[in-house]
This record gives sequence, structure tokens and C-alpha cells, in this order.
Amino acid sequence: MPIELGLARILKLLVPLNHPHHAFKAIHVAGTNGKGSVCAYLDSVLTHAGILTGRFTSPHLIDRWDCISIRNKAVQEDVFLASERRVREVNQTHSINASEFELLTATAFDIFACLHVDVAVIEVGLGGRLDATNVLEKPLVTIITGIAMDHQSLLGDTLGAIAKEKAGIMKRGVRCVVDGENDGEALDAFHETAESVGAEVEVVQGTEEGLQTYSVQTKTWGPISVQTPLPGAHQKANVSVAVVALSHLQGSLPGITPQIIRQGITATQWPGRLEWTTIPTVSSNPLLLDGAHNANAAHSLAEYVNTLRRKGPITWVMAFSQGKDLDEMLKILVRSTDRIAAVEFGDVDGMPWVKPVPAGQITEVAREVLGNAVEGQTQGFGRDVSGSLRWAVEGNEEGTVVVCGSLYLIGEVKKMERDLAQ
Repeated sequence: MPIELGLARILKLLVPLNHPHHAFKAIHVAGTNGKGSVCAYLDSVLTHAGILTGRFTSPHLIDRWDCISIRNKAVQEDVFLASERRVREVNQTHSINASEFELLTATAFDIFACLHVDVAVIEVGLGGRLDATNVLEKPLVTIITGIAMDHQSLLGDTLGAIAKEKAGIMKRGVRCVVDGENDGEALDAFHETAESVGAEVEVVQGTEEGLQTYSVQTKTWGPISVQTPLPGAHQKANVSVAVVALSHLQGSLPGITPQIIRQGITATQWPGRLEWTTIPTVSSNPLLLDGAHNANAAHSLAEYVNTLRRKGPITWVMAFSQGKDLDEMLKILVRSTDRIAAVEFGDVDGMPWVKPVPAGQITEVAREVLGNAVEGQTQGFGRDVSGSLRWAVEGNEEGTVVVCGSLYLIGEVKKMERDLAQ
């Protein structure tokens, strides 16, 4: 199913729903990588400030309604289904032919309006300018995280072109906080777009103070030191844009103070991203989960994993969505002494167009990347995720097992974890 970006269908959908996107204040977040972490930071801080928050990020992790949160927790299934039913009825009655993502976006907005959310943190689905979420007319603030090459067929084949599409969320008179670690070509595109629409750009770069502790310069309060529970050097940029964006809201939202920001950042949770977990039916040893699905995210994951290599070679459990550059991803992540279990995630609820790369194709590319791989160093497991995890753990007692390549695979592992806990 081809992706057709545009705002016409979502706008038609929202009219019979009484314009739910006008019922709440919003923070709009775009970027290639880091959007989810930034949204998690924002939601946690706003919740700690006593503000009734909503959050919409995609894709979902385990259940298709967990992409929508209320007070920093997944919305209740019955609330989601009731709203989704209303949205789908409107779509059918008015012959709008909205896409699944447009229906999901409208469902999120409808839920936020019905539950009287004060502030919604909204993550762009794809791009920005023509993304369904870009019907937000005057958000409190917009944020653009790190830009990298991704979805070139839809967004353009240069960083500048992609950045321009992301910058499409900028609005006249609304401040846009931008990750200062972006390439100069992307930053130029941000400034050009801001000038044309009348937005103010603030370029932000934090500094590292210690382990997962960063100092962020704000115009409101000067430097704020925050400690994040989310590992990885890339979190410096993510937490910095979040803190600066929040600092500009202290005049328009109650309860936003440096202390609340520090507390909210420290309490942030973002499952499936550099997350350590244990699946007792597989092993008592922890597994590292990360949804890295493009080259830029793979570099961040590799930087973190390379600090673990002193324990021994890495065993990778990998799945990828079709259309990903397997050769590039594997070259970034894998070393010649590593082992690879190739798997396929199952059908994705609500996203029938998402298909996994066949496990045999992954092993074929992996053997080329590994070069003189020894027999049994790469194995294909089809859709047997449990079997792949057992193989990974049994052959790697000393080293680390990393599950990555697709958030849909991470979701299946998280579901195993949840089912065992019930």
C-alpha cells in the first residue's frame, strides 16, 4: 500500500468530529531519530507538573492503542476502541478514504478532546509538512530532533530536502527548538523555512557533565543540570531540546520549574530503546532491546554496544521491515566475531502494509558482511522469535545479546515479557 502524504483527508475527517484538534494545547515534535525520547521526556515533566497530558507517538509497541497515552500511561482499550469506532464511521459515511495513520491520528485527537486533555505531545508520523499531525494550527512550541537520510522516496534525497519537509511543522509566531548537532545543510534549511513562515528558531546543544548527566543552557533560568535514565550518548541532544522547549512554557503552563523538569526527566521511561530486560523462559541473563531501524539509529546503538564488547562477542537477534538497507545496517552494527539470529516479526495489528524481510535474506546479507563466517555463526529462525532468543543466549554465555532492527520485533519480545508477568 503506497503512502500518500497530504492534509486534505485528515481535515475532512476532523470536521464531523467537531475539530477535536482545537480542543487542547499541543507540542509538535518532528525529526528522523529521537522524537520518541523527546516526547517521553516532555510527557513525564508535564505530568509531574500536575498537567493533564496526552501523548501520541507511532508506531505502537505491543497493543495498537499503546501509541496513545493519557497521564503518561497507555490509554484504556475500551476508550480507544470507542473513539476509533466513531472515526471509522465518519470515514465511511463521508467516503473520505483516509489512510490508517490518518484514522489513528484522528482517533488520538478525538480521545484527547473527549478526555479534556490540557496539553498533548504529538509526534510527527513521517516528514512533517504533509504529515497528518500537521493540522495543529498554533502549537505551544515545535521541536525538531536529529535529521538523517530516511524515507528518501517520500521526503527527498538530500539532508536539506528532508530537513525542509521536517521544518514544515513550523508556524508563524511559534518558537521552534532545534537539535544543534544537526548537519549545517539541515540547519540552513531550518533557518530558511523559519524566515519564510515567521517562526523563531532556537538551536540547542547541551554539554555532558557525567554519566547520563547533562547541562542545558536556557534563556529563562540559565543552565539546568539534568540526569536521564535513558542510556546512550545521543540522549544529550534529545534531553537538551526537551528541556529548552519546556523552559519556554513556564509562562503559559502552571507548575513548570527547574525542579519539576529535573524530576520529570529523571522519571522518564521509554520502553524498547536501549532497554535491558529479562525473559525468564529464555534465560536469567538480561537482553538489550533497541528499535534501531535506520542507519543513524544504528550508529547510536553501535556506539553503546561497543562499550559492552569487553565482555565478549555480541549475538544479534535481528528483524527488519522491507525497504531497509540491510547491508548498511549490518556493516554499522556487526563485527566479524559476532553471531546473528535472523527472524521475522509477525503481522502488525492495524498496519497490514508493514512486512518483514525474510530471515533467509538477512542471513545471506549477514554472511557477506561477516566475510569468512564460521559454520553456524548465522542462523535463520523464520517467525520463531523464542527459538532465536534461546539460540542467542545458549551460544553466548559471556557476551551480550542484542535484539534490534525493528520496533515490531521489540514489541513481540515485550509482549513475551508482559505475558510472563501476568
